[in-house]
Amino acid sequence: MPGPDLNDSRLLRGRATRYLQVCQDAGARRIGLRGWLPATDRLNLIRVIPVEEVGLMLLDPSRTVVGTAADSGRVPGSWSDRLWSTMAGPYAAVLEHPFLTGLAAGTLPAAAFTGYLLQDAHYLRDYARALALLGARADRLEDTALLARHAVGAAEVELTLHLELLGAVGVERAAVDAVPASPTTYAYTRHLMSTVQQGSFADGLAAVLPCYWIYAHVGRVLVEHGSSEPRYQRWIDTYAGEDFGAVVEAVLALVDRVGVGLTAEQQGQAEREALTSARYEWMFWDAALRGEGWPV
Repeated sequence: MPGPDLNDSRLLRGRATRYLQVCQDAGARRIGLRGWLPATDRLNLIRVIPVEEVGLMLLDPSRTVVGTAADSGRVPGSWSDRLWSTMAGPYAAVLEHPFLTGLAAGTLPAAAFTGYLLQDAHYLRDYARALALLGARADRLEDTALLARHAVGAAEVELTLHLELLGAVGVERAAVDAVPASPTTYAYTRHLMSTVQQGSFADGLAAVLPCYWIYAHVGRVLVEHGSSEPRYQRWIDTYAGEDFGAVVEAVLALVDRVGVGLTAEQQGQAEREALTSARYEWMFWDAALRGEGWPV
């Protein structure tokens, strides 16, 4: 069955409101959109209701639906807005993932969070390298400088936030090097490195974008919900903070400037790279929850 008209936000918001009423009548807090709205409707819903509101609905269905802004927060028709539409499906799945709902509820197993931090340390090392390589390919010096600063920032997260959170449970820096990158971490970082080196500058920019943007949106969603576990709340606060928000806004401005000079075919190719990265974002959290390792 086809989904509702993407332009009819009133219809989708009406369905969401009825969903909330069902949850309240059932006395349930976390039935989740997955349990009531068909998959197509969930994707359409996240395109017309601000992402933070949809996220809070997923985490807490007792919340009412408010706001009418486009979910990307970008100028309609801009390339960043189009890229967000490409990533909307994986982002909706990310918000429903038990790793993040458990993070917000404070029920995520500590071992899963520690495993995530260990893998994220591996990821950020290569992410920093990808940003540096991408910056070296930029036509404008100011863009090279921007991406170089962001590469330094990614490395600093590993050296500060991760070591702080790992140190809280007695995990030393040497343990990070002793744990190999998981299959998902390896595959995701190879995707980034190969795209920034072999694809166009726009391809590379689109490939690195989901890590910025999805984390910023997830942070804003989770900070509204909060977490009873201090380590989890510390992580949430980092990605919900104004400093990280400013970093994301700077790269989105670059995305829109680059997008103006692209053909439809070039945009489409870059959007496919962004979609792949967005899917890897979901897979990364899923691998952490499963404790993924190499089978042989």
